[in-house]
Amino acid sequence: MPRLMLLAVVAFVVVASPAQASEQFGDVDTTLLSLKVNASGEALVSYRKADGVRRDVLVWGAVNALAPDSQRPQVRFRFDYSGGWRTHGRGYARAFQHRCRPYDGPPLALLVAACTAPDGSYWAIQRWQRLLPMRGFDPFKPGHAAHELHLSHWSG
Repeated sequence: MPRLMLLAVVAFVVVASPAQASEQFGDVDTTLLSLKVNASGEALVSYRKADGVRRDVLVWGAVNALAPDSQRPQVRFRFDYSGGWRTHGRGYARAFQHRCRPYDGPPLALLVAACTAPDGSYWAIQRWQRLLPMRGFDPFKPGHAAHELHLSHWSG
């Protein structure tokens, strides 16, 4: 019986994950260089990591996060950290056709970059400190003060 209970708890945790309106990149304390979006609904995000290395990341999918629902899986971004090389082949990042218009959507807090895609959807990058200590304490561990870039893609 305990094994069945453990299985039920694990299944609940996996299925009842919260909606993610945005997803973060794996690196922290980065400097954004650019956000480009093409007519195919792909975004190319270029940034510099804390150690100075440039990274181009191709991102697609995940339009409009869903409210938590055990019947439907959450939408998720797909990331190609090779700048499109793994997905489309060599030189994709250099030949990327930027088609995004200036952002005309609602005001966003902590906005770093945003644009309106050719299909009318919006792409935005926000930067915030998610790991700050609670109750107003100053950061006391490495990583507490790290800034994260979060990417969002929505329509409407």
